[in-house]
Amino acid sequence: MQFFQSAEDYYARFDIATSIRLLRIFMFMISLIAPATYVAVTTFHQEMVPTTLIVAIAAQREAVPFPAFVEALLMELTFEILREAGIRLPKAIGSAVSIVGALVIGQAAVQASIVSPAMVIIVSITAIASFATPSFDMAISARLIRFLFMIGAATFGFYGIILCLLMMVVHLCSLRSFGVPYMAPFAPFIPVNNGDTVIRLPWWTLRQRPRLITANTVREGEIKTRILLHLVVWLIGTLKKVTIMKRKSVFLLLMMTMTFLLTSCWSKKELTDLAIVAALGVDKTKDGRYHITLQIINPGNVAGGMQGGGGGTQSPPITIYSASGDNVVEASRRASGRISRRLYYAHTNLVVVGEKLAKEEGINTLVDAFDRDPEFRNTSTLVIANHSSAADLVKTLTPVDKIPANKVLKTLEFTERKWGENVKTSLQEVMKSLESPEEELSYQDFV
Repeated sequence: MQFFQSAEDYYARFDIATSIRLLRIFMFMISLIAPATYVAVTTFHQEMVPTTLIVAIAAQREAVPFPAFVEALLMELTFEILREAGIRLPKAIGSAVSIVGALVIGQAAVQASIVSPAMVIIVSITAIASFATPSFDMAISARLIRFLFMIGAATFGFYGIILCLLMMVVHLCSLRSFGVPYMAPFAPFIPVNNGDTVIRLPWWTLRQRPRLITANTVREGEIKTRILLHLVVWLIGTLKKVTIMKRKSVFLLLMMTMTFLLTSCWSKKELTDLAIVAALGVDKTKDGRYHITLQIINPGNVAGGMQGGGGGTQSPPITIYSASGDNVVEASRRASGRISRRLYYAHTNLVVVGEKLAKEEGINTLVDAFDRDPEFRNTSTLVIANHSSAADLVKTLTPVDKIPANKVLKTLEFTERKWGENVKTSLQEVMKSLESPEEELSYQDFV
């Protein structure tokens, strides 16, 4: 914790010093894992991002030829080069070259579609956050470890980030500096020495010096808890019978074994390879087959005018695809054969069922199919097309909202809140109603 302490902390009130110290720790974590988090989200965990944001990021990455990891690696290396160049240049022009170089190279890279604007923002926030660490040694370490976190995120997603964090903590716990554990007073945990670590307590509570540094721990007065402290020392000495290196080796072996159970490159999904489905309509054909209609977002057209988005605002913001099959799964597979990208249902917020299908067969089979799909979110809104087919509702373009599915969802929310005319019902609520014999579903709840 000494790396996050500053001389100014001891000349301010304890609450102000604690807030600033917490801010330093938070900024350090941002400088350490911000690029890795962006790589993990855009490569593995797109479903964790709100639909509007993921569409904006996808629009920016439409014309970028590199994966998110290569994009982040290029930007981080470029910034490190600019930082070193600014340090070696004369002081009069060093700062100017760093600032102008970053602005010019960043803007040129975005206009040339080498990187996306979101990546420039992430790298800029990371660079600013790295300057908030008071210790240069800690800041330079974070600059190097950041690349390892990016490799872990590009390989295993969030699991890779957590794995790197665990390995880093285990390594730090095994280190000693002049015989003192590197992570003291957290590992080993010494309660009486934690008053000036993450939180700086008032001066009148800091009555002891660090126990591992000196034998004379009393700063002022007599400490009534000396017996308790000796008991804590005895317990810590008992636990140290197992050597630190042995525990480190066992833990690292366990972590390496767990990697075989984690997701890796087989689940990698670049945003430019995904067809984000905003709405799904299901009808029944005359020959008894299921007919699905997919409302797929064109990210570049929705976020028209963004650098790297392409397409402009003249093209439609959505594209409609349809296919038929004996069941919903077969129809979806047939539709995927007509699209150059992978159908992605994690951001499908609207499911429309044709009135004829709902009256003749019900929705039990459809709800069961959606529930079995691990990618389909159960918070999607379920509606039944009134006096029309689901395809007609999904194909409708709206003049105000660029994504028609959002228009339907907003209309349902407004009418439910203002007039009580409709009830917005999610798939999860429908599944609970179907499972509960006491509750009955009303056709008007979904129309």
